[in-house]
Amino acid sequence: MRRRQAYLDALGLTAWVPRDAQPGHARGAPPSAVSSPDPVVPDSVQEVAPASAAASGLRAADDPAPVHLGPGQGSCLYVCGANDDFSGALASDLARVAPDAPVWGRVGDPQAEEGERLELAIAERLFTQVVIFGAAQAQLVFGGEAPEQCGPARVTVAPDLGRLARDAAARRQCWKALRDAGVAGRA
Repeated sequence: MRRRQAYLDALGLTAWVPRDAQPGHARGAPPSAVSSPDPVVPDSVQEVAPASAAASGLRAADDPAPVHLGPGQGSCLYVCGANDDFSGALASDLARVAPDAPVWGRVGDPQAEEGERLELAIAERLFTQVVIFGAAQAQLVFGGEAPEQCGPARVTVAPDLGRLARDAAARRQCWKALRDAGVAGRA
């Protein structure tokens, strides 16, 4: 429920609650006065997300690369390159930064049929944060420059995993970007 509420908040939507659940309201309101107890994410979200991405500065591209998602239910998506290792110690450290375990994804081949467009993945899995490791991967995923927002998800581009593994300055830059985006706590 918390994840759904975060998604609705990111879209700027207010969830409906039963009137008898609101403070100061008497129980026994007529059924017509009671709205749905659970917020409903409309099926049309998939159609809204790409338009929102375009409105946020996403350049039109003929063929952005699909993203292959791993398992998980977190509200944060980490995207790395096709050859990056997200099972190592560095990736494990990065995963612990997020408040809940992130879902890892890999940038795929634009010509491949598998995978899905980032906009659709955000809408389907209710991501509110997307961190892309590597400017080259961001270029592939968006078919151009990465926007600050893609649908309801805030987009952060960090140095690629290979650079993070060998460069302390890149790790500091990544930590700052994750803190500024709200992915990491302010320690």
